[in-house]
Amino acid sequence: MSGIKTRRRREAQHAPVNLGRPRMNWYCDVERELSHIEGSIRLLEQTRSYFPSSASVSDPAYWRARLHAVRESAERNNALLRRTDEIFALLDRL
Repeated sequence: MSGIKTRRRREAQHAPVNLGRPRMNWYCDVERELSHIEGSIRLLEQTRSYFPSSASVSDPAYWRARLHAVRESAERNNALLRRTDEIFALLDRL
C-alpha cells in the first residue's frame, strides 16, 4: 500500500502545469458568482430596510464593483456577458 501512495505522490509532483491556459471550469466559476450576485441583489430588493445603512452589502456600489470584476472574466463568452448586463439592469432598479 505504501508503494501506491508514494507513486501517486510522485506523479502529483510531476503533473503538468496549467501554462497560463484558462481552467476548464472558468465558465462554471463565473456562472456561480453571477448566480450569487443575482440572488443577493434580489434578496436585497426585498429586505433592504432590514440591513443597517452602514452594511457594505446594502450598498449597490459594492455589488456593482463585484459585477465589474466578474465581467472581466466573462468577456470571452457572450452568454455570460448578457447575463452580467441583465444583473446590472436589476441592480440599477435598486
